[in-house]
Amino acid sequence: MSDKNLISKSDYDIADLENDSMVMFQNRFYGALAIFMGFIFPTLVAGLGWGDWMGGYCFAAVARLVFVHHATFFVNSLAHWAGDQPFADRETPRDHFITAVLTLGEGYHNFHHEFPQDYRNAIKFYQYDPTKWLIQFLSTFGLTYDLQTFGENEIHMGQWQMKKKKAK
Repeated sequence: MSDKNLISKSDYDIADLENDSMVMFQNRFYGALAIFMGFIFPTLVAGLGWGDWMGGYCFAAVARLVFVHHATFFVNSLAHWAGDQPFADRETPRDHFITAVLTLGEGYHNFHHEFPQDYRNAIKFYQYDPTKWLIQFLSTFGLTYDLQTFGENEIHMGQWQMKKKKAK
């Protein structure tokens, strides 16, 4: 990889994250939080809740993490292989409905890569993106706020440029 492809912290403005006390708390204690929430908490819930310590550990902790990790890696492989590139083709991410269904909306990966600050993966109301719907729902209660979106002009420009490329 050449030096021009390396990304440094100075390439992005993350002042909003650095000024968020919750994000900084999570960053500071990530390892302990990951172990506690990944293994200890699920085991405690099943163990204290209905006396199934081994089931809590095996299913609520280990099997769940195996499933989540496989789903995550599935997104980063299939979403860069199957589907269309309606916004940009400089990189490999693609948009595909089946991938979106299998990955809870992450299958609209081309949009996500082209407009990374946008909280949505899918922009059309009928596209399957339950994460977007949850974030929108939580914003009605003030639990999410200042949701970032790209303007329609930038989105349409990306689509227009790709249509123009295909026409040539």
